[in-house]
Amino acid sequence: MAKYSVETSIIISLVVGLIISNIPILGIRGMFSVIIVGFVASYYTTPEKTSYKVGAMAGVTLAVVLLVISFLTPPDLPYTLPSATSLGVVVMANQFSILILGIILSLLIYWFLGALGGYLATQFFNPPEAVDKTRYREPVRGVSKKRPRRTLERKKP
Repeated sequence: MAKYSVETSIIISLVVGLIISNIPILGIRGMFSVIIVGFVASYYTTPEKTSYKVGAMAGVTLAVVLLVISFLTPPDLPYTLPSATSLGVVVMANQFSILILGIILSLLIYWFLGALGGYLATQFFNPPEAVDKTRYREPVRGVSKKRPRRTLERKKP
């Protein structure tokens, strides 16, 4: 298990996830790549900070990166598009609300899948914590109250 900071492990997992999802020979795409991203992020963190939350953060970061990439790449468009003025403002507002809802939903799905990968990494590869032995220690035995009191005897002159 490597010992990187949380930020470094998230960046490493994003690079691994982008490489895995773009190699068609492997055939790992979709939700499995997000689970692998969360797994790698949680696996590479230090054991003190390893948690499913690291995988969830990596999943959300991957969702934001893919969202930015999707906004920057143009889609395949048909030859003729309908005019925005002929459709009306209501249709545009409806599509904008669907876009915002889709972004929120995709963030939640990526968060859950990244957390699932992080949980799997913590369950399989995180070393178990040392058992707190102070909890099982026997109670300290003090002075018993059943003993007779000590008295100081003085010599008589």
